Amino acid sequence: MTNDNNYKVIYHFPKDRTEELVFAFSEFKDQPRVDIRFCKAAVGEPDDLILTQKGINFHRDLLPQIREAVEKIAEIFSTNKVVATIPVGKREIRVGVNEFKGHVLVYVRYFYKDKKSGEMRPDKKGISIKIESYPNLLKGFVELERANANSGEEKKAPAPAKEKETEPPKEKEEHTETQETDPPEEVKPPVKEVSKKDLGGDEPPVPVTKELEEKTIIIEHNSQGYSYQNLFGPYLKTAKSIKVEDPYIIFDYQIRNFMDFITIIPTSSEKKKLKLVTSAHDEVEYDKLQSVFQQMTEDLDLKNIDFTYRIDNTGIIHDRYMELDNGWIIEMGRGLDIFQRPAHLSLAMHDQEFRMCKATRITFKKIH
Repeated sequence: MTNDNNYKVIYHFPKDRTEELVFAFSEFKDQPRVDIRFCKAAVGEPDDLILTQKGINFHRDLLPQIREAVEKIAEIFSTNKVVATIPVGKREIRVGVNEFKGHVLVYVRYFYKDKKSGEMRPDKKGISIKIESYPNLLKGFVELERANANSGEEKKAPAPAKEKETEPPKEKEEHTETQETDPPEEVKPPVKEVSKKDLGGDEPPVPVTKELEEKTIIIEHNSQGYSYQNLFGPYLKTAKSIKVEDPYIIFDYQIRNFMDFITIIPTSSEKKKLKLVTSAHDEVEYDKLQSVFQQMTEDLDLKNIDFTYRIDNTGIIHDRYMELDNGWIIEMGRGLDIFQRPAHLSLAMHDQEFRMCKATRITFKKIH
């Protein structure tokens, strides 16, 4: 299935090796809806994905409330907490965190009132993911809200239609918030095929960029929205050889910055080359870096990256820049050290775009 007016994919990310979580806009009886649903590869067709019936669908007017609730999870990270309850007719949508079989899960799920006990019970209409995927979940909701704001619709969407209360499915075992069993047959939408091309490929979509150009980016102190991917990613896409010269890849956080940079280098069947030139001020630092970089060399060989390094002990190198074999030099005022330290267990630990930046200047120059 391709993107059209009735079903438009906004964002997606892999849940595991077999499933992805798709965030999309849809319509039902002229009502604008949000559809968040797991999909899996079609049998014999690895490039096609099938939308399963494991997911949640709600009126688009509820998107800001649910996005805000999902964002609050970053402040809690409790193993058993309902963050928000949003009434939807005679049912409600709950957003929260709980624990199931030793895993901490984030859930967004419908709940219904059991007529016999009068208690609210979890419906099968919903999603649950491991807490490790929380940054991607939040980003999905942020992208949905951004796309909704940019849709250009002048007319206010009609109010959500009142949803009829349905009898809960009769099963012997009691449901839990984290069960991901198949929903009843009447659950919509029906199974649909969607091409990975429609989802933007095998990886989460990245911001669309114009043709590469010479420019200078001035990053202000405490600004947000920057990442190695959206700064350097477009220029690395066609590079086969990358040289990074930064005399301050010494302390642990600086080494972690370099490792984060490595993760955005596109890999392929053709081996890439990566060279680092940095410095050490004494024998202790030299020995430490030797050990770290040697391990890094072995690890990157598994990713088809030929990593080499030179540790300078003369103290004469000072400039910080990146030289690419596709004809670009990137001058970095602070090197890769552009982020302030994120708060412990904050979303910024996992997503650079949420981090506060240090003031710096980055210049992109075409040399041939």
